[in-house]
Amino acid sequence: MKFKPTLSLIAIASIVLLLAAVGNAKQSPRRIRFKPGATTASVTGRLNSWNDKVQYVIRLRAGQTMNLSVEGKCDDCNPDVTVKSPAGANDTVDPDMCQCRLEVSNTAAGDYLITVGENRKGEHWKGQFALSIEVR
Repeated sequence: MKFKPTLSLIAIASIVLLLAAVGNAKQSPRRIRFKPGATTASVTGRLNSWNDKVQYVIRLRAGQTMNLSVEGKCDDCNPDVTVKSPAGANDTVDPDMCQCRLEVSNTAAGDYLITVGENRKGEHWKGQFALSIEVR
């Protein structure tokens, strides 16, 4: 049997592309659930690169207020958080313009998408973060 280099190169290229696609596959957002009677919840996550993002989803009732804050678990960590309403709008207030603390007032009923990523105003980093949420 003769070895065909062209066929081998095509097979190797196909495997590399497949692995790259699997490595970049977008994960489904993780649902945040509150314990019965609780008004606060905290979750942790990890960012592995400059473009990495971790997403969460939370269901709110109409008229509630949600406060979020995110902190990196290292000295140089500088994550930010964004929120999209069920209609896809960004109806947040950022009191200190750092994108690490947000408030969403007078919410609509439905699922809100919360995205944590690396703050583009800071240095590159990767590591763990903690996201805290309060809903009233």
